[in-house]
Amino acid sequence: MLVLLLSRFNVQRLFCGFKCSRVSFFRSTDLWSSETESNQTQCRFLWTSGHSSVLFSANHSVNRYACASKTLTLSFCVFAYSIFHVLFFVQENDPFRIIFVFATDEAVLEETLRKSSLIDWTRYFGLGMNNSHMEILKKMASEKNVPCRKISVCHRMRLEDISKLPPIDSSGISLSSLDESHIGLVSQTWKFVEHEGAVGMIRRMISNFPSFCVLDADGQPVSWILTYDSCAMGMLYTLPEHRGKGYAKVLISSMAKRHHALGHPVYCFIEEENTTSYRLFTNLGFTEDPSYRESWFEFN
Repeated sequence: MLVLLLSRFNVQRLFCGFKCSRVSFFRSTDLWSSETESNQTQCRFLWTSGHSSVLFSANHSVNRYACASKTLTLSFCVFAYSIFHVLFFVQENDPFRIIFVFATDEAVLEETLRKSSLIDWTRYFGLGMNNSHMEILKKMASEKNVPCRKISVCHRMRLEDISKLPPIDSSGISLSSLDESHIGLVSQTWKFVEHEGAVGMIRRMISNFPSFCVLDADGQPVSWILTYDSCAMGMLYTLPEHRGKGYAKVLISSMAKRHHALGHPVYCFIEEENTTSYRLFTNLGFTEDPSYRESWFEFN
């Protein structure tokens, strides 16, 4: 089940094109009333804020799974009043149990983390949010007596204009897409593969979302890039013996064009210490908001 904790604004305008088995709404004491002009204004705010990529990615994921005839229940809830304060995305069938949190009011965020029943503090889960909220998260973990570890801090890079992509010479390079026979190869090179849900996550990515790879003379992948179910491109990797040949540029350019053609936002997350990838994406026209850092934490 995919649970989206959202302000209850004009759902048709924001989530147009959703195909799901059932849509259910549930309320709490601080929910807005049904459709109002302020809710429609809120929808416009969300789309023009820095969170629009993530809102779109929820639409992308739901449509993708629905088209694959997967059962999906979609619910909406709010932790805000007349303006946007806190937004949660919880995909409950995710083996990593990743929760995405976006907040414009730290007081509301703290209260939400403290009281929300949708966060099970007794189980393992991961959480991604703006690094500026880190102290609140640590405070909540301490209150709940739950072990918390920061996994990484990332730049969020986006290609705003596809025309900014420089021309890339891919002549002589054999491009293809990954399939399930490549799950083992991709898994063994990913830094978080030790998690029990890693292989299942990679299988889902390869089966449901765009991927590209460079093939050697024997038809085996030597460089590849995938798409997370958040719609971000990632897991870019080239086998050591094949580096320095420009494969990464070809893959990034190809994936950016694919996402753009599909109407998806073109973006990625790059860990702060990965200066090589940061330069690579910057040289290809990607930019970041220097005031924003995405932090990833794990609990229990």
